[in-house]
Amino acid sequence: MSESKANLVEIFRSGESRADRGNQSVNRRASNGEESEARGARKADSDSGSPLDDVRKAVTELQQRFAFLDEYTVGEACLMYRMGEGGRSFVERALEFAEQNERILPRSFDLDSFRREVALLRDLGALADELRGLAEGISSGEGAIGSQAFAKALIIQRAAQMGNADDGLGEVLKDWADSRS
Repeated sequence: MSESKANLVEIFRSGESRADRGNQSVNRRASNGEESEARGARKADSDSGSPLDDVRKAVTELQQRFAFLDEYTVGEACLMYRMGEGGRSFVERALEFAEQNERILPRSFDLDSFRREVALLRDLGALADELRGLAEGISSGEGAIGSQAFAKALIIQRAAQMGNADDGLGEVLKDWADSRS
């Protein structure tokens, strides 16, 4: 396993970027006391709060800002039109047509409102794409970190099995075996 994958948790906790990691790895190799620096950084992280706390706050803020998207009841949502695969291009073409031919629209039709809705649709589509990419990255990271944690748990289990200690270890090993099946 590569060094970058082996240190995913430390990289996340420190909040450093890929460029920062490249520069810091060169600097760390050149300096002595690498371990004490790393321990100090981890302690500072635990004192100041987890980066996950900041992410959770940001997610909560986003949920509050986009609360208007979730204001429909299930019944109301069932009555709404569903935009299929070609729906976006249909809406875009309809806006272009309406802007070029305002005179044929009913007097009650609010073209400015329609423009705002189409602009919001574009913006939300772009945001949804970005968030999907972020969610995929989080899922991938969760899988990688979970794999690392599971591998280390297996090492602990094997060490416990080989240790032959009788401090209630038999019950723990039985629980572990049950949880894996």
